[in-house]
Amino acid sequence: MKNFLYSVIFLIIFLLSGAIIYLSTIGFETSKFNKIIIKEIKEKDSKFELKLQKIKVKLDLKKIQLFLLTKNPDISYEGVKINTTEIKVYTKIKNFFISEVEISQVVFAIKEVKIKDIQKIAARIKPSNFKTYLLNNLEGGEIEKASFNLYIGENFKINEYKANGTIKKINLRIKNNLTLINSIQANYEGISVSNGSINLDKEKDIQIKGKFNTQFNLGEIKLNRIFKKINFFEQNKVSIQGSLLHEFNLQINNNFKIVDYEYKSSGNMPQSQVILKKELKNNFTKKPFKKILFKKNKIEIN
Repeated sequence: MKNFLYSVIFLIIFLLSGAIIYLSTIGFETSKFNKIIIKEIKEKDSKFELKLQKIKVKLDLKKIQLFLLTKNPDISYEGVKINTTEIKVYTKIKNFFISEVEISQVVFAIKEVKIKDIQKIAARIKPSNFKTYLLNNLEGGEIEKASFNLYIGENFKINEYKANGTIKKINLRIKNNLTLINSIQANYEGISVSNGSINLDKEKDIQIKGKFNTQFNLGEIKLNRIFKKINFFEQNKVSIQGSLLHEFNLQINNNFKIVDYEYKSSGNMPQSQVILKKELKNNFTKKPFKKILFKKNKIEIN
């Protein structure tokens, strides 16, 4: 009897583990939810035109939540096509099995969308600071790729959103007196930029104030890539790590000439070192040396 019970428990665990692995990696395809999702969106905004390919049902292990995934859907808003590469729709599990989609989160990716098309869509949505900025301060350009994360509440209301992406060939025109850009993040060759913000204030001149944090852990290879034309980094082995807060203030006239500027930076460098190619002789040390080690240093640049 015990062996039978153990076998049943083992079989249940095996089947459950297999289902979780299958749903989280491959998922299963269905067209069951196509009409339901389209109907749900059309009821909230009839200006949307949406055609979906087969939908995959998958499991997000981090959130322990099922989501619906579709690739390359055809989406347009009042005749403006939105080149969408992927859509993920997160839905509550209790409604999933009875073919009801109560959307809690939508994640979608777009590519090669012109700023003018975004402005056409923005002109038809409710007034907001973001809408005003899009219509009044951008003259042209193209979103190369971007992803949007929308957290949905009751009546398909967007409670919170996150966006990131790449814009190319952008033409920026500052019309309003004040423009704020917050939550700037980036990463380049081991240099992490976070908590960035830019404040553009236009009165007589354009005043640009900003600040951002950087964290870096750069070895010999990364430093050589960043400072390609500086012989010092090619000839010697340098490694640095630390974190800095950068603050800047630019004043630009109407001819885009820098009238005044200010920059300061402060932070810590817990450990860095320089290994010289040749020994260095000087009048301050008895013996020549090749290695310079920096520990627990504070940096201030004004």
